[in-house]
Amino acid sequence: MDELNNNLVTLSVNRSYGNNEDFFRLILPDGREFTLKKIAFQRGQPLPETLLCQEKKGFNGESYYIHYVAGYVRNFYLAGFRRGDDFEFRVDRVPENPGEPYTLIDQYGIQFRLYERNTRLVAGQSVHCSFSKLESNFFSLVLSERGVALPLLSADEAVCAVGLPRESMLRRMFRELPFLDQAREELAANRASWVLTALRAIKANIAESFVNFDIRRRHRLIELVLEATCRMALYLLEGSPFLRGTTPQRRHELQDELTSIIEAMTPYQRALEIITSNHEEAFINSLLDKLKESGFLYHPTLQFSILMLIFRHQPKRIGEKFGRIYDAIMQWNLPTWTNEPFRSAFIEQFELYIRDMRKAIDLCPQADTADEKLRVESILKALALQLCIADPDNFQHYNRNRSLYYRYVSLLRPSSSDILLDKAFRALGGYYCLSDISYNQIKEPMLMMTSAAYNTAPMATSPGLSRFVGTAADIQLFGSAISIKAHKEQANCTNLLPAGMVDWLSPEIYLSGIKRFTAATLKKIKSHRDFWNNVIHDLTLAPESVVSKDIEIIRTPPSPGDEVLIVIDSVTPDPTGNNPRFNCHIDDERFYGEGFFMRNSLVGYNMRGVERFAYTGIDGRPIHLVARVVAQHDDEYEFSLLEEVHRWIEANLWVGQEVNAVIAGFNHLTEEYSAISELGIGMLLHAPDDLPEEVTLGPQTIVRAMITQTSDREHIRARIIGLADPQVYVVKDHALSTLLHNIEYTDDIEDESNIADESENLSRETIREIVELYRMKAVGCDDVMSAYDNLCFGRVLAAIIGDRSLESELELHAELLLLHVDFADNRRVDVATLEQFRPLIRPGSLAERIFRRMEMVSWLGSHDHDQDLWLQSQQPDSELEGKFARMVLSYNMLVASSMQENDYARRIKDDISALLKVNNERISLKYYGCESQYTEFKSSLVFCANDGVKRSPEEALRKQHHEIMHIIAGFMNTTGGKLYIGVNDQHFERGLDEDFKALRLPYSPDLLKRMDELLNYLTLRVRSYFGTTTATLVDIAVDEESTKGVLIVTIKPSRQPVKLDDTIYVRLSTSTMPIVDREEIRRFVEQRALAYEDMMKMSEHDNGENEDTKPAAEAEKTIKAITPADLRSEELESENLRKRIESISVPIDAPAATEAVPVKTSLWRPNVLHSDDVNYVVPELYLYFVGDHHYIVSKHDIYVDMDPSCRLAMVICQADLDSYLVMAYKGEQLIRVPVRQLLDKTEKTNHRHWSDQPLEWACIAGENDAVLSIHADSSGALHYRATPVTMISRGSMTNAPDRILNVNVDHTPVWELIAAESLGFFEKALPDKLHTRQTGYTLRTRIDQPDCDEQIQKLLNTCNL
Repeated sequence: MDELNNNLVTLSVNRSYGNNEDFFRLILPDGREFTLKKIAFQRGQPLPETLLCQEKKGFNGESYYIHYVAGYVRNFYLAGFRRGDDFEFRVDRVPENPGEPYTLIDQYGIQFRLYERNTRLVAGQSVHCSFSKLESNFFSLVLSERGVALPLLSADEAVCAVGLPRESMLRRMFRELPFLDQAREELAANRASWVLTALRAIKANIAESFVNFDIRRRHRLIELVLEATCRMALYLLEGSPFLRGTTPQRRHELQDELTSIIEAMTPYQRALEIITSNHEEAFINSLLDKLKESGFLYHPTLQFSILMLIFRHQPKRIGEKFGRIYDAIMQWNLPTWTNEPFRSAFIEQFELYIRDMRKAIDLCPQADTADEKLRVESILKALALQLCIADPDNFQHYNRNRSLYYRYVSLLRPSSSDILLDKAFRALGGYYCLSDISYNQIKEPMLMMTSAAYNTAPMATSPGLSRFVGTAADIQLFGSAISIKAHKEQANCTNLLPAGMVDWLSPEIYLSGIKRFTAATLKKIKSHRDFWNNVIHDLTLAPESVVSKDIEIIRTPPSPGDEVLIVIDSVTPDPTGNNPRFNCHIDDERFYGEGFFMRNSLVGYNMRGVERFAYTGIDGRPIHLVARVVAQHDDEYEFSLLEEVHRWIEANLWVGQEVNAVIAGFNHLTEEYSAISELGIGMLLHAPDDLPEEVTLGPQTIVRAMITQTSDREHIRARIIGLADPQVYVVKDHALSTLLHNIEYTDDIEDESNIADESENLSRETIREIVELYRMKAVGCDDVMSAYDNLCFGRVLAAIIGDRSLESELELHAELLLLHVDFADNRRVDVATLEQFRPLIRPGSLAERIFRRMEMVSWLGSHDHDQDLWLQSQQPDSELEGKFARMVLSYNMLVASSMQENDYARRIKDDISALLKVNNERISLKYYGCESQYTEFKSSLVFCANDGVKRSPEEALRKQHHEIMHIIAGFMNTTGGKLYIGVNDQHFERGLDEDFKALRLPYSPDLLKRMDELLNYLTLRVRSYFGTTTATLVDIAVDEESTKGVLIVTIKPSRQPVKLDDTIYVRLSTSTMPIVDREEIRRFVEQRALAYEDMMKMSEHDNGENEDTKPAAEAEKTIKAITPADLRSEELESENLRKRIESISVPIDAPAATEAVPVKTSLWRPNVLHSDDVNYVVPELYLYFVGDHHYIVSKHDIYVDMDPSCRLAMVICQADLDSYLVMAYKGEQLIRVPVRQLLDKTEKTNHRHWSDQPLEWACIAGENDAVLSIHADSSGALHYRATPVTMISRGSMTNAPDRILNVNVDHTPVWELIAAESLGFFEKALPDKLHTRQTGYTLRTRIDQPDCDEQIQKLLNTCNL
């Protein structure tokens, strides 16, 4: 690590993991790793050996590292800055509060802050800015108006242009649409930009207005707004000279923007027509039918926009139609939707749907009822679809929505909530496992949730730091920890939170003056309440109201010659001369006093007075300037800023630089023009003889000049090269303002406020998501006190970011929990206190449930509500509420019968008290999601649903078997799916205990006892119903995650129609239906093969995802030599036949035997495949490479190596589980894949591996092994190199490998594994011993030499000595 100035350090980069990760692994001096997220322009690029970073300190004094953003900015923009160029940015985030900056993002992914008071920008808008300052450690942006000179359009002209009935309609729009306030203010101030501001505001806010308006009553106003917007944009484009004063580039950009505004109004106009004419149902059904039938829509963006507007305006319809939307989408493969214009349409419209749906879920983050589970599952599908379709680099909310996905899965998988909430937190920072969400899994919510809840190995390192700067306190995320520190605190302040009080994310609060906990007070919840209230009070005090009593700062009057920090308070004009007085006060921690400086102590050009904006910040704040005290006059001081101006000139002006300047006068003696540059610096200009004759120079002429001399700071000289752009204006006050801002004093904190490094840019939105995660943690806590503390810490975060609404929700929730503890202490509920909360309760909120629970407890001893308690006990919203209702009702009945509180009644009170101390009752049973086109649940293999018909056990068994078989047939005839047996009506695991009491083994009086026996029983039943050929499409397994025992029946689609009792069943949404119409049967039979082929094609485009439901291609053709007659019952028990059946049922999509090219493997590593071979060891896994780009895994020997399409068969033993599968592709490309990734793959199913180049060699290798490669160059000379396994890029089977050479070779004839013990023999061939342009260490032979084979064999013999 090399230390540089400005806390810059050069850190080595760990390049062992390849280029595919989205973060750098930086090696710290002590050997630890620190991860730093890459900026967009760095992703996918070769990793550098080192990275220049900036070192900073966290609240606890620990070092962290951020990008040296100012260095990137200078590299990308310095040349353009020196030319005076403008640059294009996109508005990434708009400020929530006055005075806050906009966040911009450039083409490289670098974020910038822009303070802009006069123009309202909207997210996604393209803007042009220029740098007002660009130094080695600091830069700032200003909005550029160059190239945009717009004429003022009056209100009357606007009314006439758009054809409004009268001007009062314009005033009505301004009055009733609050988002037009900024445009109204600009119009009142006669700013020409008002019309663009209005149009942009309408485009940005029309969606919310459309949803919130009562369309049927106020559709005329909405029609007026939409029509006026289109007409006005069209008028500016075609019917007016509005854009004539702009440069060609800016004109083109504004034309595109106005066109997009017109297009954005179209779906609202169409949706308005449909809603007001009551044609919503017809439109929705027509669109979904087209989408399902063809997978295509004409103008999909428009049609999806109309659809989502109808859904948002009428939310009930989304619940009714979401299943159809989902089914229509999932019928087609993922690339159908990732292409434009579908991708943008889906992402945008799903975002609107997610935004609406999450309001209700966040209001009550529980999933107790069937409706709540369905709502959560619906938003999970929407999130998963959106995330699969979206490009992470180009979708602004990708990380947030990924976090939402994990958070909402935790509602359905509460037993895994700790894992899921950890993942949700990491996703906010862009750290997530891509394999957690795959397109194919969306069909199966259970699999989707299981994948999300899988506890993947944690990253070796943690994310870097990000920070939010609040009014009185800062929030810091560092790795997986969150800290808060008040601005008033000193560096040595210690953490206030006791260890373990709030354990998630290891929170810390650095704040003094708060009474700390003792061992006794830590156990009292009221002490916790006082503590949190004091913390929130102190952390939300404005800085000026905080007075430190511990540190006394002594300031003194300055002396002449001292440098001090001053702030300009006002300017006194000079009515007789041109030397105004700048009145100031000293704002310096060392000095105090008041004083002034004259104009000529700052600049040399004359001016009578100065407007206030010239000496205040862009955001209205005062600016600090470094001044020299030059004299003292009684009680005031005289200052000079000339030294600071000269320092700035020396650092920022250079010979050859071009600037714009306005001419002020002409000196006939020196023949020079005096001028004021746009930078605020006075200049002397020389007009060359070759200046064009049409250029006329005089006062107020604005010219373009090139600097020729800077050594004389008092007289900067330049040569006029022509007139400036007509759109450029140079005004004295603006020029002076530029100069003052350029010499403004900025300390480190001020620098950070202008550099929007994404690693430090912690937004309010992200903190809100973290607060919601803490709320989820509170909901999942087992005890009330832990829940209370988590809520209060979330409340602290909400208070710091100024979100009073969110803070109030958490405060209400926490206060209601205190009532639980109060009852536990006093055995009563204070009704008066409880009633105080009633007005604050929002319908449908979690607080409402807690309130209702406490209200039931308050009815103890009162019979007025016994009927309510009875109803609640019979139909509770949750099991916990049902328990409360039953216990309170029981208490009341006991007291009523004995007329007093007896021991039984007191025991019930004790039970209620104990239950109130429990914050949450987690359901440990596995939840399987909802039924769909691809998923069905049955509670039993034996017992049929009660339909009121009395049946014998045998009849019931036959009916239930037929029920199950017709579902299997329906899946076969459609797109396949999964049937779960042992799941109850609430979609939780029920188990099959009762089935064991009713089923017997074949030809035996013994009952079934084990799940594997039940599995075999169902396997035989499937074969008996469908025959062996068709039964190979069915795979039955035991769900290993289930604690009670559930069977998973995976059904693949059939190429030919499958009949059951001579009936064809098909899957329609959540039902299985027979086809009864003869014509429909005929069409189905004719079209089935074509539909099957379409499914095959879609499976081929699965982008390497796990193909859990991929159909078995040509299954019937593969096994047609076997018929049901061949399979007698005793043969089914034959082990050899079982192996044969398993082997032939594996789907192999491979070329003919003559086309299969073997993949080589190590010559010395043991690879004994079959049990009858010598030295056979039972492996953990078999791995088969088949076809050009597929592989199959199996825990058993399925003899795929005997198939001619198998290119390589390998065994993976117990000792290999922590090793890697190393694969070498043509082109000298290597990748290593952790063996444990293969263990998670579905058995006997085709999976893809990377296939851009042919696979040449594969082998299992340990972490300390190496790979030998022998390369032949263009002359035939042989070279070898030894690449350590740790230097091979790490990834998955579908990831692209990295090339190990920097030079071209003719071919690579040999790959081999080098054992770790033999690596010393290859020291000269290691990459760090070779030059980067060196092929390898020479073998001293050529490919065509007689000794070639001998030399190669000698080398190979040393690989495993």
